[in-house]
Amino acid sequence: MAFQYRNQDETFDIPAHEVTVKEVEQETGLDFLSALPDNEKQGIETYKATEQEINTILN
Repeated sequence: MAFQYRNQDETFDIPAHEVTVKEVEQETGLDFLSALPDNEKQGIETYKATEQEINTILN
């Protein structure tokens, strides 16, 4: 789970800013989970939480 905010005025609608780790990696060229085997990495990098899961974490 990752959240991406641009360096500009944004809303505080946290669920609207959720992206996958893979999306951040593609934009930055970084590989955040390089130490993990590919089969483990895939599920983590592409996971996107539901709005309910995000709200549970925030509250």
